[in-house]
Amino acid sequence: MTLTVSPHAAEVLDAYAASAGFRRLKVAGVYDQTLAPLYAKRTEREYTIALRVEARHCNFQGILHGGALATFVDMSLGKAVGAITGPVPSVTSSLSIDYLGTAAPGDWVETTGRVLRVGKRLIVADCLVHKGGDKGEPVLMARADATFAPVKRRS
Repeated sequence: MTLTVSPHAAEVLDAYAASAGFRRLKVAGVYDQTLAPLYAKRTEREYTIALRVEARHCNFQGILHGGALATFVDMSLGKAVGAITGPVPSVTSSLSIDYLGTAAPGDWVETTGRVLRVGKRLIVADCLVHKGGDKGEPVLMARADATFAPVKRRS
């Protein structure tokens, strides 16, 4: 079974995202596009990415796949790091996720990443993942910690 988003549903999604302060996020990587469409907003210290879970994001149990959530968390943390470090590229050197709940097709899921410390060799960040913020009080469904390592650009 494939869940497709009708043009009308996509407009509704964009309308909710805009009302909550999100903008459509341009996703460049081919792998990252498997999660699109994504929505983003940022503050001085945090970067939040959101998605509406679709069947294609789910495992055989019909819930958001842990690997999809890990990718989603890594993207949010990477965006938070990039917002602080600017043009200095970095890669994930460690990622730890505590899965505390599940999400199903139709759930609105938000990952909020923030940078805790920027050092010479490592950048430390964390992330909280909530679902259901579009239907009332959000529910915590995961938390993550990560370190990133700045890398030199290839010539």
